[in-house]
Amino acid sequence: MLITAGYANFSMRRVATEAGVSVGNLQYYFATKDALTAALLDSVIEDYLLDFDAMRSSGTPEEQFERIIRAVFEDLRNPDTTRFFPELWSLSNHEPQLTAKVDGMYARYRAVLAELVTAINPCVGDEKAAQLAVFFSSSIEGHTMFVGHEKPMEQDIDVYIAMAIDSFLHLIRHASEPQQ
Repeated sequence: MLITAGYANFSMRRVATEAGVSVGNLQYYFATKDALTAALLDSVIEDYLLDFDAMRSSGTPEEQFERIIRAVFEDLRNPDTTRFFPELWSLSNHEPQLTAKVDGMYARYRAVLAELVTAINPCVGDEKAAQLAVFFSSSIEGHTMFVGHEKPMEQDIDVYIAMAIDSFLHLIRHASEPQQ
């Protein structure tokens, strides 16, 4: 419903109607819209993390990293992804109590990237790996508006995937902890 109707129409009543249940029944399982959204975020990130685990089951850390970056970019071709995440960002902007939940979801994704950063370049400390993970994830998310489903540069997504992988790996290989 968040994908099809947008943030402006995301309410417990509307979700209950769309799900074919009473508001009371929905509230039995999810007392508030925040609880419902938290469960939604947990479900979304769990699906991604399971996919990432499969991508990490073989190959070098570089190959694993490349598979994950490619998959996240490729996912932008999915109309649901292209619509869901901007709605989620909007929801987070308008409902400050959800900001921590959204960040928690992204933190789990960034932890996978940070772990791969240190596997690729063991000289990178935890702080720098976390910073690189933020940079990588935000760079990919920023592409949503340009190369996502039915967006102006969707046909060039493969170019941006290659550029991202090359530049991200370069940053990892040449990264070091900032001088104290």
